[in-house]
Amino acid sequence: MKKILFIALTIVVLVGMFVVSCGKAEEKPTTPAVTPTKTATPTKTATPTPTPTPTATKLPSPTATQAGGLGKLAKPEGGKSGGWLIMPASADISNIGSTDEISNPGDAGYSFVCTEGLIRTDNKGNIEPMLAESWTIAPDGSYVDFKLRRGIKFHDGVDFNAQAVKVNVDIQINSKVWTNLRPLDRCEVIDDYTVRMYFDNGRWDWGAFTSLGTFFSCRMFSPKFLLDNPPEYKRQNVVGTGPFIFTEYKRGQYIKYVRNDNYWRGKPYLDGIEYRILPQAETQLLAFKKGEIHTVGIQTKDAAGMIAEGYEVREVSDFIFNGGLMFSAANPDSPWADIRVRRAAAHAINQDVLIEGLTYGYGHKSNQIFIEGQVWYNPETVGYEYNPQKAKQLLAEAGYPKGFDTTWYILDFQSLDMPTAVQDMLREVGINVKFELVSMPIFNSMVATGWEGIVWGGAFVGSAVEPSSAMVNGVLNGKTTWISCIQPDELYQKALVANGERDVQKRIQLYREISKSLTDDYCQIAYLPWVPGLYSISPKVKGYELGYSSFAYTFAWLEQ
Repeated sequence: MKKILFIALTIVVLVGMFVVSCGKAEEKPTTPAVTPTKTATPTKTATPTPTPTPTATKLPSPTATQAGGLGKLAKPEGGKSGGWLIMPASADISNIGSTDEISNPGDAGYSFVCTEGLIRTDNKGNIEPMLAESWTIAPDGSYVDFKLRRGIKFHDGVDFNAQAVKVNVDIQINSKVWTNLRPLDRCEVIDDYTVRMYFDNGRWDWGAFTSLGTFFSCRMFSPKFLLDNPPEYKRQNVVGTGPFIFTEYKRGQYIKYVRNDNYWRGKPYLDGIEYRILPQAETQLLAFKKGEIHTVGIQTKDAAGMIAEGYEVREVSDFIFNGGLMFSAANPDSPWADIRVRRAAAHAINQDVLIEGLTYGYGHKSNQIFIEGQVWYNPETVGYEYNPQKAKQLLAEAGYPKGFDTTWYILDFQSLDMPTAVQDMLREVGINVKFELVSMPIFNSMVATGWEGIVWGGAFVGSAVEPSSAMVNGVLNGKTTWISCIQPDELYQKALVANGERDVQKRIQLYREISKSLTDDYCQIAYLPWVPGLYSISPKVKGYELGYSSFAYTFAWLEQ
């Protein structure tokens, strides 16, 4: 119990750090990124997460400085042309372009380099135009019209227009995998550069709207690419409108993108982007210190040493993964179908020990899907404090006085430090866990088709995350993903109401009720501590734009 690499941190490195919400407001630079100097190792003390304002308090309207023009989307002056930005990746490609199939967050990060949404969001949940130059929402919230920017082409030469948007949106409305745009009834072409999206039953839906800028499959892919290619080709390729063009993938080595010279916001400074596949966190850190890569996610065990050596360590909590043990409770023949067994597992986990022994002061206890500091967090949630005797009692009542055996499926690039510690805690109460390492493609398949035992699951949350996203892409999604996890229908229906609620106070109350009930009434997940994303960027990298759902390094450049 001397080190840790959360799966959450791995995912945040690939998605949060590189593309979506690196946290301009929430960043806490610890020390300037200078030539390393030897100093005493500081002690990190965990600090409470500040309370953010609600991410959606009224129907969004395009800002005046953006509508009809590029505004701050325009290319900044003063950058230096040339060079490749090298970033680490923990896994090979599983699916970066087949939008009607499961794609893990890391793959989404790879696709964000060259795909864009109709809108984009910042780390406070504010919404701005992107490929759409403006939008107009019906007074009753029943539909939204998007005016599209003209003169934009996909990387394959196809025009970006209303018909291209309709192809993308229609796929998502009818998706068997993703629920993000299911609240839409239909998408209509009004003219070549105007689309109208009608909400189902005329009811506004926050999740559907914000997904048009933040979610992998709801971004804009070339319609020719989507319609003319088989899934196996699309999984390994991607064609969008973005600043860099996908060119080459060599399994186990790299993923490359070259500059889009005809990019609609202006020609990027960098010659290209390379993701170097380095599965081990230790290998990534060593490569960063050698100058072989320009960004790196940092394990909590390494943070103090990095600070002592003079590196800048940034901390982000506006976009984090919160979760724990997700059980096959929807399988009626599974031991986990009995809530007493799930509660026993939750009572067996000592989060205080995990935080002290594994997170080096960065960890935070968790007892529900939203984290403390979010307005959606319910302080009245009781949860399950560490109580091994209670755990044994519950197992005996459920018919397992001598315990039982189960399997925990773990991604093959994930550190086993946290799972091993939890395995020991579960064994003490009679739950004997064996690990089975699986690849990302196999894990994706299990999420979509089911499993028996345990997986590490949950949702992305934080001040930048629309709360409905934590539902539809996580714990309450209409049973399209996390198939074997219990997803109570009455809470799913309540989540649908919350997604369409235009009164923010009522909306907050609904999500608080859902958050508490998932824990106290159903013990859907046995939560583990969450940690913020920790990362470092080379001082050679300039001009990046953190905190937006558009690619952070669009107009970055390298100083020698």
